[in-house]
Amino acid sequence: MIRRALHAALLAVGLTAGGTALAEEPTSPPGWLDRVNRWVYEANAAGEAAISAIGGQLGSSGAEAILQPLGRAAFNFVNEPVSVVSELVSGEPGRAWEHVQRFAINTTLGLGGLVDRAREWGLEPRAADLGLALCRRGVPPGPFIMVPVLGPRTVRDAVADVVLGNLIVLAMLTPLVGTALSLESLALVMVLDEAAVLAVGRSLDPDAASLVGEDYEALRDAYLASRAARCAAAPSPG
Repeated sequence: MIRRALHAALLAVGLTAGGTALAEEPTSPPGWLDRVNRWVYEANAAGEAAISAIGGQLGSSGAEAILQPLGRAAFNFVNEPVSVVSELVSGEPGRAWEHVQRFAINTTLGLGGLVDRAREWGLEPRAADLGLALCRRGVPPGPFIMVPVLGPRTVRDAVADVVLGNLIVLAMLTPLVGTALSLESLALVMVLDEAAVLAVGRSLDPDAASLVGEDYEALRDAYLASRAARCAAAPSPG
């Protein structure tokens, strides 16, 4: 719980930062961090290979039949709330309201998001990026890091994706177990919390997820260049 409180405090600092957007200037990782990044990169690559092998056994149609509805539900319960916060930080209340509408429609009429009813009503799915919103507010990126499962991030982007995702999942699980948690309930919440965030985290930054197959240096350079270009191209919040 202390870890989560510290993470939340760090996020709050980012959310309240003012000023104009800064160009991405991530610092080079020190030697020990670079070694850790390379180790995580190799572990992620091994995980990708294992998932591909399982998908091959199921067949493309079988894997899609299982994963697509679950992916839509995960997008609904984590990405839509994250996008609401991101749009508000970016100064886009109208777009934030679109995400609220999508969440309400798909949670009720879409069987918890398994079916994208909101899209049928003309509300297209669109994930907003909190890391870029914080960049436009002047929050520096920090060092480049490789995050297990999620892949390439800067410290700012990792905090934005993982911490906010954790807070949202915890908020949704708390009514199911109550506010006065027993040790057993707390353990269950922690396991479900981490599993859910890791399961959907890849879709929080589709650009990062698309860099599968690159070697470490190419992946790092492509990710940082993409983030710098996207932050510089976006207008600063008014």
